[in-house]
Amino acid sequence: MKFLSFLALVALSSYVLGNDEEETGARLLISKHVLNKYLVEDMDIVVKVCTTVISLIPVRNIKIRML
Repeated sequence: MKFLSFLALVALSSYVLGNDEEETGARLLISKHVLNKYLVEDMDIVVKVCTTVISLIPVRNIKIRML
């Protein structure tokens, strides 16, 4: 019985430690808001871009390309 409990504990701890790979990946949330009150042909559009990085590690070299 003790061996079975020990085996279950080892399996559970390996499962928990194995799921840490998901947490190390960075996630980038981007939202765009058009600030113009009216959209007029041949006029510029002002866009506010907000970014939020969700990560446990520092993130560098982020490139955002808007088409």
